[in-house]
Amino acid sequence: MKKIAFVVATLFCLVRTNAQIGLHIYKNDFTPSSIALGSSFSFNAIVRNDSSIVFGGAIGLAYKINNSAIVSITDSSSGLQFDTAGAILNQGDTVSKTIVVHVTGPQFLVGPSVVVIWPIANHAYALDSLVLTFNVLTPNGISTIDEDKVKAFVVNDWLMVTSENGIHLKRVRIYNVLGEEILNKQNLSNNIQLPEMNTGIYFAEITYNNNQRRVFRFYH
Repeated sequence: MKKIAFVVATLFCLVRTNAQIGLHIYKNDFTPSSIALGSSFSFNAIVRNDSSIVFGGAIGLAYKINNSAIVSITDSSSGLQFDTAGAILNQGDTVSKTIVVHVTGPQFLVGPSVVVIWPIANHAYALDSLVLTFNVLTPNGISTIDEDKVKAFVVNDWLMVTSENGIHLKRVRIYNVLGEEILNKQNLSNNIQLPEMNTGIYFAEITYNNNQRRVFRFYH
């Protein structure tokens, strides 16, 4: 009987040791819909421990801007700047982290931008991500994109693009909510067949004329 009890206790400890903590991220304050290139804005991201295991340690943030590389360190010149203070989180506890968005080149271009942010920490994994979408204006605050010139909608497994005369469609990229590219196609027609995709939210970035861009959000 003692031997059996020892085996059961050992297995229980292994399960507890290998269990991972799940972290949610969300925000509850305002994000501007448009901002001029060269400007900055800040907001608070809230990270919540949604597991029954106590988390103790530093929580960082990784991010991706459209198709730029994933970065998980402070970058105050072009990209995001955030604090990485440690925290002890019981189940349901939260920690607020200030994020400053520096809308400067080369990561941000004039036009719609998609920013995906998710928490990173040792022995924890992200249950979801935070998606920001806003239009980057020229430094004088004037948009160079007429959003009515290019439109897109999804029918079954096709992305249908309509455009005015004088618009030359150059490229379409499709990303999932983690910022991962799942389609990259040049020399477009107005009907683009979508690849096999899981059910969820996606972003289609259409480049046209002199590298002007539109980003459409769709559910598939």
